[in-house]
Amino acid sequence: MGKKAMKLKLEYLTKIKEKVTALHHEGLGVNEIQQTIFPNKYPIMSFSRGEWDSKHIVSSIIEEL
Repeated sequence: MGKKAMKLKLEYLTKIKEKVTALHHEGLGVNEIQQTIFPNKYPIMSFSRGEWDSKHIVSSIIEEL
């Protein structure tokens, strides 16, 4: 079960990276990409004072490019 879950997580993150990369190449900024891929705002974002914000995922992928 653990190996399968890790494989699914890797596939999910790979797809996110591909989407972020494509949208970035189209000229979208971090906030626009975040709103496109992660339109929902979850309570953990405010509880964590932004530490768990999906913006960090988007910006870290763009920094890699």
